[in-house]
Amino acid sequence: MYEGKTQLTRIWVVKPEFVNNWNEITEAHTKWMAETHYREGNKKLHFLNWSTAPEIKDDKETGNTMFVLTEVYETSVGVDDHAQQAKETLSLPHSTKDGVVSLTICDYGAIKHSLWKD
Repeated sequence: MYEGKTQLTRIWVVKPEFVNNWNEITEAHTKWMAETHYREGNKKLHFLNWSTAPEIKDDKETGNTMFVLTEVYETSVGVDDHAQQAKETLSLPHSTKDGVVSLTICDYGAIKHSLWKD
């Protein structure tokens, strides 16, 4: 279903004392996207997901939390538009640098395989 579309994925690993801030960031970001992003055309946002999970290294929880953002756009133009809109209108309650242990970025991932079932 999403083969050939463009995926933006970011994974932040956050220290425990910043988890509440990050929950507020994800809520504000989601609200902003619902209000600003295209629903059709080559900039179409197909979906946005935020997920969280404990960080695990060497089969042990570190105490940190992973915040994983996945957005799927019709084309890479949607990611470009997202970045431009963020520069111009996105306001978050906290800095996305606060409490971050690591950040992994894959902003223009070409979706190779997709399986969708109801």
